[in-house]
Amino acid sequence: MKIDFNTELKDLRGKPIPLTIDNVSVNATLLEACVESLMCLFDNERTEEGKSKYERWKLAEKLMKSVSGVVDLSVEEIAKLKKRVGKRYSPLIVGPAYSILDNVEDETSNEDSK
Repeated sequence: MKIDFNTELKDLRGKPIPLTIDNVSVNATLLEACVESLMCLFDNERTEEGKSKYERWKLAEKLMKSVSGVVDLSVEEIAKLKKRVGKRYSPLIVGPAYSILDNVEDETSNEDSK
C-alpha cells in the first residue's frame, strides 16, 4: 500500500503540529513521527535482541530513502508503525497519523470488495 509520508500532520483546527527533532522545531509530518517512533527505545526494550532493533532500523531507512515521500508498505509494516507511533506520542500526533495510515488500509479493503 502506497503512503505519502510527506503528509503534514494537522491538529483538530487544521493547523500544522510543531514537532521538535534534534532541538529543531519543524511541522510534523508522517515521516518524522514514524521514523522517530521507530528509533526511540522504550524502557522495556532495553534488553530487546538486536534483530528487532535492526528490523526497526531497516523500516526507518526504507521510509527515509524515498525521494518522493511515497513508500509502498505491507500491512504488517503499517501495523508496526501504528504500534510504535501509538506508544511514542500523545493523541495530538496519534490521531492524524492513524487517520492517514487507517485510510490507506480502508481504501485497500474497499478495492478488495469490488
